[in-house]
Amino acid sequence: MMAPEVDLRRLRSFVRIAELRSFSRAAIVMSIAQSALSRHIRELEGQFGEALFHRTGHGVTPTSFGLEILPRAKALLLAAEQFAQDMQAYRSVPTGDVSVAVLASLGPMLLTPFLDRVRRQFAGIQIRILEGLTHHIDEWLTTGRVDIGILYETTRFHPPTSEPLFKPELYLVGRRGDLPTESGIVSLAVAATLPLILPGLPNHHRATIERACAARKVQPRICFEMDSVPSTMELVAHGQIYTILPLHAVLPRIRSGSLDAARIIDPPIARQLVLATPNMRPASRATTEVIGLLRHESRTLAATLGDYFRP
Repeated sequence: MMAPEVDLRRLRSFVRIAELRSFSRAAIVMSIAQSALSRHIRELEGQFGEALFHRTGHGVTPTSFGLEILPRAKALLLAAEQFAQDMQAYRSVPTGDVSVAVLASLGPMLLTPFLDRVRRQFAGIQIRILEGLTHHIDEWLTTGRVDIGILYETTRFHPPTSEPLFKPELYLVGRRGDLPTESGIVSLAVAATLPLILPGLPNHHRATIERACAARKVQPRICFEMDSVPSTMELVAHGQIYTILPLHAVLPRIRSGSLDAARIIDPPIARQLVLATPNMRPASRATTEVIGLLRHESRTLAATLGDYFRP
């Protein structure tokens, strides 16, 4: 026997009432008669064979069954809306809003060429940029706050859907002219003996460095803990203290002459960058085009970083 079809109008009424906890407020917001909303809910309850709301003196609250199906109802309505937008978009040039979350350390090197290319190729696409750490971006992807995220792959956080981009290595960063960074390479054992500024635990970047040091049975000499990359680089530029960062985070300061960097070897330390999207909704055409541009700019950046230091 075929399952009964779900009426999206009824589902939309259910979701709005559940969000507002009121038939009357939902009727006002949706510009529909309250009697029509009540009929929609009765029809859904008859179709599902379960009550959707508890009536109270101050409005309504979803039943346990209502709470269980609410996320799926929202996802279905979102997919239907996205489908309608996609069909309209495919008849013309890509248009729409696309939110992109990137690591704060990656932004300066990736965003300028990426946004310039979006402006030149897809004038109808509006980009919203968010910057954060890996755990921030993972949360934004999981909750559907962003359409695309570029973050580090970790053992703790698994983006819903992801693809590898490139694997930047870590560098010892110091003031221009300081001896430890002059040769362009430095062993982890030597880097660990220097006075360091690193982010505080449980930061994943810090944890990666700690694991590498533990494997070599060395203890990093951490003088200060600081989570802000720009503030860390500002302190390092004054001299007598160092940090460990991926090259993309410091390359603009290296080019300006205030900082220098040496690739850490024995062992080299690298973390995998991934491009991830939420699994709760299909990608729009605009999102698909933006993903293609991000792939291209990530490959270009990886080549730039790979060519910069060849000790």
